[in-house]
Amino acid sequence: MFDLTSRIAMVTGGANGIGKGIAETLAQAGATVMIGDINEEAGQKAAEEINGEFYHLDVTNKDNAGQVVQDILKKHKRIDILAANAGIYPDQSIAEMEESDWDKIQNINLKGMFFTSKPVLEAMKKQNGSEWLGCLSLPGFCRTVSKSWVRHQHPVKILCWCQASYYSAPSKPSEICVTIGL
Repeated sequence: MFDLTSRIAMVTGGANGIGKGIAETLAQAGATVMIGDINEEAGQKAAEEINGEFYHLDVTNKDNAGQVVQDILKKHKRIDILAANAGIYPDQSIAEMEESDWDKIQNINLKGMFFTSKPVLEAMKKQNGSEWLGCLSLPGFCRTVSKSWVRHQHPVKILCWCQASYYSAPSKPSEICVTIGL
């Protein structure tokens, strides 16, 4: 296990699923973990279980995302680790979707990563030794094109690569792009 003692971590979508697992792992490694999620009940419980903090976070709301980041920075003076994990996975084909379904996926999975990453990365640029974790899912590459997952994973991967090249020092990348899934 790695040592993250005295590090401040923010995990979006940390109330359950993969995000909760990321939050638990970071806490076990010694980080102080901030869980941001729209699910207040599950988020509060997850934060209590790891002795972390919960923040109501709607990743589709730019103002809310910015305010949560500012609240964390005001209290902790920095954010060392961002796990931009919030996302949804539709269990329907593109043919079954309405435009509103597609828009919801894009707003949460793509714009949500942008709305939370931008203010955190701006703060991290002023710090040394920060990490940015963009969470993707490998099923996007394994499922057929009839599943919408393929369409919206490529922009997120591109966003990860762009952030890695812009925010990382030449000798030590400050971004880790992880794929999880099949």
